[in-house]
Amino acid sequence: MEVGGLLRQAREQALLTQRQLAAQLGLPPSTLSRYESGAGQPSLRMLDRILAGCGKQLYATLVQRHADLDAELDRRAAQSHQDRLYEIDLLTGCLVQNLSGTVLIGGAWAAALHGLPREHDEGRLWVAGDDESISALADLLHRRGAWIYEDGEPRSLAIRPATFARHPTARWKLNLVGRFETVVVEPGQPWPVECRLDGDLGALRVVPAEYLGPDDGVRPDVLARWLSRRP
Repeated sequence: MEVGGLLRQAREQALLTQRQLAAQLGLPPSTLSRYESGAGQPSLRMLDRILAGCGKQLYATLVQRHADLDAELDRRAAQSHQDRLYEIDLLTGCLVQNLSGTVLIGGAWAAALHGLPREHDEGRLWVAGDDESISALADLLHRRGAWIYEDGEPRSLAIRPATFARHPTARWKLNLVGRFETVVVEPGQPWPVECRLDGDLGALRVVPAEYLGPDDGVRPDVLARWLSRRP
């Protein structure tokens, strides 16, 4: 949100008119009008003073800057799913083709597959809780050099499916692309919302972009810009 919109929102939430707030702060009403319209920019000290008059204060945090977000979204939208998979080292074509029917992709990996810039590379996989699916996942991930962490201690992934199933939220550590979490969905448990991305590798089961957020490495402003561009 622009500074002008932020000031207007704070004033309206305080149920004040521009004239009332200006009188309270000892400012000309025209000054507030210029700030809210974007014709003028207040200093940080003035911004804090105006927000205080509305019973608000500014909270700022640092986020990754995308110098030209629209250009970046255009670039990613032009990529095929195969191109996007290269950004997620674990999700090779072989893995996706073998598990696309039984595994749901979420977290930052889902963001990447949708073409969304992301702040981290921690993914999430949901797998149906039957021995065959779990065994296939464990075997493929083991061949990719993954490690499983139990109570913070790593050990090899060469484990029996039953052992794997007893740790439904085990965290996995990859050599190159960071962490991902696996969630075993037992029979009768709800499956997260999913969509199908039809591309070079067939239909991938992926968490819809609308359901992604900061925990998935997706900034709300980036997601809003991405959603506004869809037909």
